[in-house]
Amino acid sequence: MADAMRTVRYFWLSAAIGLLALFPFLANAADGEGMKDPTRPMVLDASAKPATEADADAVPAAVLQTVILRPGRKPAAMINGQMVELGGEIAGARVTAITDNQVVLTGLGGKEILKLNPSVEKRVLIEKTMAKKVGKPVVTRELKQ
Repeated sequence: MADAMRTVRYFWLSAAIGLLALFPFLANAADGEGMKDPTRPMVLDASAKPATEADADAVPAAVLQTVILRPGRKPAAMINGQMVELGGEIAGARVTAITDNQVVLTGLGGKEILKLNPSVEKRVLIEKTMAKKVGKPVVTRELKQ
């Protein structure tokens, strides 16, 4: 009898803890907005009003979100939430080059380079392996790109 009461008590305790764990999700669903998927691509809001008349004529800046390099297929890039392959067009510009961290767009305004992480600079270091084998200090030099 005591074991049956203990089992019922554990059941209700675990059910209460489960409901408490779901409460934040249920609260977000109740306000009508729900939870947003952080992995979805950014979508430009077409309903946003420009601040000035000059902003109304301006073309929105292209933003590189990801680069996909596929063996045996054309490389692709996600620009402003739209997938574009090498040679494809977006916002009146043709994609002329795709590398691991940038995309080159060519259009009427000339070339535009979109970088995946513009604030990160890639540097390659070369070690002299012979110095390492002999036991001397390792000398490194930086390659210019």
